Formats: sequence, structure tokens, C-alpha cells
Amino acid sequence: MFCFSYVIVLNCDRNFVYDLFVKLDACFSS
Repeated sequence: MFCFSYVIVLNCDRNFVYDLFVKLDACFSS
């Protein structure tokens, strides 16, 4: 849940969806 909130806060821009999946993948992989 922390990781999801982190992604939302940092990526409110045009690359939101791409960054969301990349960062979530990195988060859950680590």
C-alpha cells in the first residue's frame, strides 16, 4: 500500500500509467 501511494504522489503527469506499472513492478520485485 505504501508503494502504491508513493507512485501516485510522484507521478501525476502524462507518463502516469507507464511510471505506475514500472514502479509497482520494481516495488513488488524488491
